[in-house]
Amino acid sequence: MVVTLFIVFEFKEDLISMILLISLLISMGVMSFLNRKLRFILLLTYILGLGFFYIGYAWMIHANNDLQIIFIKNHLIVSFMLFIYWLILKQIQNVYVKNEEYKKRIKELERFKDSTSILSFADFIDRTNFFIAGAKRRNEQNWLLVIRIESGVTYKKSVMHILKSVGLDTFRSHYDLIAQFNKSELVVFLQNTDADGASMAEKRFLDQLRTQFNEIDMPFTIKNHQLINDVYYTLGLIKAGEV
Repeated sequence: MVVTLFIVFEFKEDLISMILLISLLISMGVMSFLNRKLRFILLLTYILGLGFFYIGYAWMIHANNDLQIIFIKNHLIVSFMLFIYWLILKQIQNVYVKNEEYKKRIKELERFKDSTSILSFADFIDRTNFFIAGAKRRNEQNWLLVIRIESGVTYKKSVMHILKSVGLDTFRSHYDLIAQFNKSELVVFLQNTDADGASMAEKRFLDQLRTQFNEIDMPFTIKNHQLINDVYYTLGLIKAGEV
């Protein structure tokens, strides 16, 4: 770009030409570090300021017509070059912003992709909120299962391990979500189902668990309820005994 300026401009070895070139380079450098709004303000300020400078300078030296044409030509060329540079920076910024948006969307999709493992409860909440929003738009139901190990059980870790293992094998691994709420509770989010679907899912789960436990009374209880508002609200209803 600098070489082009030297070729196109009718530069002479004088102070005005050097000031013009240096001011242009400085403006380009400063423009590279400004945000979009300030960059545009600098572009307008430079173009208008250079125009007023040439008008004042031509008036001071009583420039003839030929010199005035040179001033106009140089002003137009400098303005055009700076405008092109502004457009280039704008396009680069647009590409960068879009690239960051795509990266963010990819990360979101990775977070909400089908789960084949037990989730942390925080991740479970994030994902269920995402699915709940979609279900509301589609007028679909979601249900929640809460599996709670009885307080008197002494081998809770073993029971929880079995519950997790059977849960991953039983529930729809590419559709439902499972998380451990605490040391004694497992929570299952059933997408796009109704009361019958939730009961069937619970029955399949219990049938599988009966092959793992030899006891008549299971060391846990299961409660299910249609999800209302969000997971926390529904858990509150279940724990309050309102369901």
